[in-house]
Amino acid sequence: MLLAATLAAAIVALSGGFRRADATGGTMPVSGAGVPITSEAFIVTPLCAWSADQRPGQLASKEGEPRYLILRAKVESRSRDWLAMRAYLDKDVVWLPQGHGDPVLAERSQRADDATLRFDLGPGLPVLVDFIWELPSGMAPPATSTWGMFKRRFVERSHASGESMWLQDGPGWKFTLPVSQDCAGGDA
Repeated sequence: MLLAATLAAAIVALSGGFRRADATGGTMPVSGAGVPITSEAFIVTPLCAWSADQRPGQLASKEGEPRYLILRAKVESRSRDWLAMRAYLDKDVVWLPQGHGDPVLAERSQRADDATLRFDLGPGLPVLVDFIWELPSGMAPPATSTWGMFKRRFVERSHASGESMWLQDGPGWKFTLPVSQDCAGGDA
């Protein structure tokens, strides 16, 4: 799993990561909270972001423990399949610490209502998801932060295996949210 995530990040970095321009040479649009991002595979609506000394659902924080950056989003799978959609989502929503460039995969994602780590994305059923990143040592929580979402497309027959699958198809969207301690409206 870690090897696959590292390999995916390396491929994106070699291809320029989340560049400022899209394939047509224009600026990649940047949206904000409450604006749905619709790919072939998902509808992701970023709701809010905050930083904390502990992950949502964690019982107690230990002194000196790293801080976390949390993005809450409403996610809906557009696929009839549900088996691998969660794994695809975890690779598609990324943090862009510099606002562009090399993406950082979330350390974990979990249901926002009960902090469940293993959850399914049933077709057409919205789920509130917390994406969690551990902030690098010594990094202060940002006042605003940028995330990106990759495109994903369905292919009937892949060249490698001849089976149908969802393929990641390059950077697609960016969104910027304020990072506040209060996630008002995060339960929407």
